Amino acid sequence: MRAPESIRRVFKKFDGIALETLTKAWRYPQQPETYQRTVPLIKEQHEKYNTTGNCFDLSLWLYESFQHEGVSTYFIGESMGTPDAHVAVLAQDEKGFNYYCDLGDQWIEPILVDARSKAFTEEIQYGFFPGANISIKADEDQFQVTHHRPNGKKSTHTYSMNPVSYGVFMEAAEDSQTLFRAPLVETRFYNKDYDEVVHWEFNQGESFMSTTKGLIKDEPPENLEEQVERIYAKTGMDPTIIRDALTVYADEIKKGVEDMEQTLLEDFKGFLGEYRDSWNSLDAERMSSHNSKQFKAVWANPDSITSDWGYDEAREGWIQAYEQYQGKKPIWHFEDVLIDINNQEEGVVVCWVSFELDGEMTDVKLLFTQTFQKENGAWKKIREYVENSFTYTRQEIHTS
Repeated sequence: MRAPESIRRVFKKFDGIALETLTKAWRYPQQPETYQRTVPLIKEQHEKYNTTGNCFDLSLWLYESFQHEGVSTYFIGESMGTPDAHVAVLAQDEKGFNYYCDLGDQWIEPILVDARSKAFTEEIQYGFFPGANISIKADEDQFQVTHHRPNGKKSTHTYSMNPVSYGVFMEAAEDSQTLFRAPLVETRFYNKDYDEVVHWEFNQGESFMSTTKGLIKDEPPENLEEQVERIYAKTGMDPTIIRDALTVYADEIKKGVEDMEQTLLEDFKGFLGEYRDSWNSLDAERMSSHNSKQFKAVWANPDSITSDWGYDEAREGWIQAYEQYQGKKPIWHFEDVLIDINNQEEGVVVCWVSFELDGEMTDVKLLFTQTFQKENGAWKKIREYVENSFTYTRQEIHTS
């Protein structure tokens, strides 16, 4: 399953080259003409700062290295143009058999993924990936990689054999250099204590080492400087670049959270219009469809007695209310006090509710506090508290 010397020789030149998404964050505020670097620039910055890059940078660098050595090579990728995009390279030997070459995931060496070869086997392989053993299944269109972890856990990934054109690759690469989810650093190195090549990863503020004997977690860093020092010790990257990049990530993540909250709020406000149309539809089934099966409500009545309702009681309540007002042209009116998203990403609305019958306002005015959450992509009401101790006239006097 090992690649021939012509392929392994090129791949081995990248020993010690980490995957990292810090360089793109460091470059982002500089607003370069293109965010995806050329291979000469990748090399120049590596020599000067010991930076490397993400999977697009590393695949492009490896691709051009293979091309320079006369090895037939092409890009492959999954989820192109999305935040989950991953790319690698397939290199071909003299007989045209394909070998998977993935610097992004820190493979130790390429592996045969071509079932046409007599050397191909689905048996578990050792020494190709740090901290795990590998097995491969393949056909002419795709191949499947299974990682066998020391705790018995398995993870499987399927990759298409279809070539990704240079143009499509570069377009997706440009997109990838402006996406910021969490800083990621991965590297592999020989650890004499374990007598093997291990995999070290920094992800979302935590770091750990994967070995064939198990996972070893680092102590949580106490501050930014400790994070910087930890990454520098494993990669040799310029500490100033690491620090600047982590700061950019913190700012971008904060901005992303704020944008997401605003988007969620706008979505919730749009739903409220639909919800209130249902309220005035006189359709109990339609109204009940907005309630979660776990819905709970508390009504505080004028006599100071509270009533607790669940999903079934609420549904029955709407049936009775609509029957009571049938033929009287009821219309409910809403006066919002608060509409917001809480820390649990739930939509919360506080509002006054009054209603009219036969074109005349009644003297009833209720204060509602309602909480909604997303269930299978749809807003559902999970909680409700209602104060029923106001009249329309009295409330108007106190607020005028």
